[in-house]
Amino acid sequence: MCIRDSPRVMLKKAKLQFTDSQRSAALATVREAAAKVGNDEQQLRTVGRIMMDCQDQQGAREWLLDAHRRMPESVPILYDLAQAEFHLNLPDDALPRIERVLAAEPYHPGALHLRSALTTWTKENNHTEDLERRLAEAGSDPRLIAATGYALAKEYEDLGDYDGSFAALSRGASAYRSTLTYDSAEELALHERIREGFTAQRFSELTGGVSGTAPIFIVGMPRTGTTLVERLLGAHSDVISIGEFKDFSLMLSDLAARLPNSLRSGASAVDVSLAIDFSELGQRYLTAARDLAGSSPRFVDKLPYNFLYCGYIRAAMPDARIIHLTRDPMDTCYAVYK
Repeated sequence: MCIRDSPRVMLKKAKLQFTDSQRSAALATVREAAAKVGNDEQQLRTVGRIMMDCQDQQGAREWLLDAHRRMPESVPILYDLAQAEFHLNLPDDALPRIERVLAAEPYHPGALHLRSALTTWTKENNHTEDLERRLAEAGSDPRLIAATGYALAKEYEDLGDYDGSFAALSRGASAYRSTLTYDSAEELALHERIREGFTAQRFSELTGGVSGTAPIFIVGMPRTGTTLVERLLGAHSDVISIGEFKDFSLMLSDLAARLPNSLRSGASAVDVSLAIDFSELGQRYLTAARDLAGSSPRFVDKLPYNFLYCGYIRAAMPDARIIHLTRDPMDTCYAVYK
């Protein structure tokens, strides 16, 4: 076998194609590689992950079902399969698989959290006692405390025990926060730089961009209804969703990095980014998005944090529609905290 035809090399090629926004090519390559993959757990999982990344959730599930038949004792493959079924809204299929994962690995953080997210639990059917026991035995591992705390908070909320839910949530969130290096002051400073850079005068001076009404961007804080609106629009025969498409900001950063040093020296990141070729940005984005959207007249790009890039979106694609969702601030903050 030629080395370029080995499944390992082909899967690497598919990853690179995905990174380069070539979704159709990545899917074609990974499907070709799938025919050559043997019973190698890592390669079996990689095929499924690339399919999911390329928004082929059904294909990923079918592949992982086959992988599970090949390696029925593989806990990672079983967990990946349950995740695929969760995203396809198949909780009745995913739940027994998650139970099997937890039987093999009682403190699997992802499985503990996913099990509680699969459905709305009742007083007659829940895992609160099981999760309380696990939380008591969690020791000092922050990842385990976080996963168990979040899961317990969700199930207590389902049961209407809001005090118990908040107590479990606070413990889980505190544990999770200890694993992060996030700096809120730095984040706020970034937002302020965007406000200062995107003045009405500056925005009026931006030129370029490409025409076309195909893109519909849904933006806003997480947990403000972005997924609901995505599904409502996606139900229309002329609209398809391309999911949480991360390419716009990546392409913006790439174009800014390619500017001459004379433009980048001593300038703020926002000032630098406003000097890019917005026509090129718009065209690159539309080409990559169309690879997923096919021939659909309109497509939805639902990535909440694109609210940071609304000015750039408008400059690159003046005819694009932007739907900005808002919600009561306290509701939003609590939902994000959860």
